[in-house]
Amino acid sequence: MFSKQDSVRFLVQATGSLEVAFVDIKRAVAGCAEGRKARVALKEIFDQHQQDLDREQAAVKTATGDLNRERASLPAEVVRQRENELRARVDIVQAAYKSYQKDLSSREEAALRPIENRIRGISGRMGSARGLVIVFDTPSAGVDLTDEAIRRLDAGE
Repeated sequence: MFSKQDSVRFLVQATGSLEVAFVDIKRAVAGCAEGRKARVALKEIFDQHQQDLDREQAAVKTATGDLNRERASLPAEVVRQRENELRARVDIVQAAYKSYQKDLSSREEAALRPIENRIRGISGRMGSARGLVIVFDTPSAGVDLTDEAIRRLDAGE
């Protein structure tokens, strides 16, 4: 596979010149109405997950405090049992955190990938219409077409 620089070098040698442009995909997704709407929905899911985690962490903290206050008056076996229960609850919270991260990541991918693909299609059409040889999808030297891509996406292209 060729690097971006190798591709540019080859095209310059093949054509004698090269007009390069780029569309910053991340900025375009963040800047378009559809992307903002998707981010709001993802933020709501994140906030719900965070509330669930906060609630469970608070319960574990309370249970730990209760055990520490009662430790001196409890039999050693009861203390060990409650410590084991607390460790199990901590493990559950950690597993939930990892599960929430994975869930949010897959939801983000599902929500944003179609928008990114539409932006790539628009940037390709813009490049063809302008006679550009190559349009990168990350910021680089050249003409920045990101704002125009956002406008076109918001216009329904």
